[in-house]
Amino acid sequence: MKSRRIAALAIASVFLLGSCDAILGFNLFEGMVQDGVVRNIEEAETADDYMAESDAENFIEALEETGKVEDAVGALEEVYDPDADPETPPPGDPAEAQEAAAVAAEIIIYTSPAGVVVDNIIEVIAGDPAALDVEDPATLIAAIIPPSITGDAAAFEETILGFLDAWEAYAALGASITGGELATVEVQAGDLIIPAAIGAALSELVAAEMAASSTDEATATAQIIAGLLDAATGGTPTLPEIEMVMQEGSEIPAFLADGSPLANILLAAGFDIAALLGGS
Repeated sequence: MKSRRIAALAIASVFLLGSCDAILGFNLFEGMVQDGVVRNIEEAETADDYMAESDAENFIEALEETGKVEDAVGALEEVYDPDADPETPPPGDPAEAQEAAAVAAEIIIYTSPAGVVVDNIIEVIAGDPAALDVEDPATLIAAIIPPSITGDAAAFEETILGFLDAWEAYAALGASITGGELATVEVQAGDLIIPAAIGAALSELVAAEMAASSTDEATATAQIIAGLLDAATGGTPTLPEIEMVMQEGSEIPAFLADGSPLANILLAAGFDIAALLGGS
């Protein structure tokens, strides 16, 4: 099976190969345990309240402890509007919208098993990046998703849904990037690229399945999850062809084309998409 048909995980790996130093150079998920975070989260009401606590290392734990995960995401969504056209920048202050989207996405990722996958990919890159340079979907999925997730259908589904939900925030953020630069220093584009790449590719797969099967989004999502789980457990999944476009003489996934939300995120992180794809 060609890599372009290996779902999100294979496509995401393309970015990582040959770019390990750049990715590992970012201060991923770095923070400090701060006293009073739980108390502040308990009292939080607005997006600004939650963003003020988001640099704390115990931010996610505080949200879960106080049962305010959904409240936080809801407050942040009011700022970046994930229901808008993903190709259209959100209204209002771009800096505030970008920070709100980044924080919301991190909450979604790290309150689901998707966070385990992101951290595992970082570890794989640090240890043996060649493990991602494969085209067999089962081998690739085994390299980046721990057995505790691939061996649990419910956890696997929650993982994929986590990436898809977070992509709505990343898409809004990416659409708001202009001139190849973020509007805020509070967000590091390098922190976003792994989960954003996976989320974008999964979203594209769902859209392709909807078109191929003439079905609704929920059904298409379930079919994609089933196909990926089949691949993870050694099967031969049937996955839809994603849309490809020509750019600078190379055929690339449409969601990576110039001006797309994911391309904007990668550009802001200093990545050359054509070089990452090896001109293929």
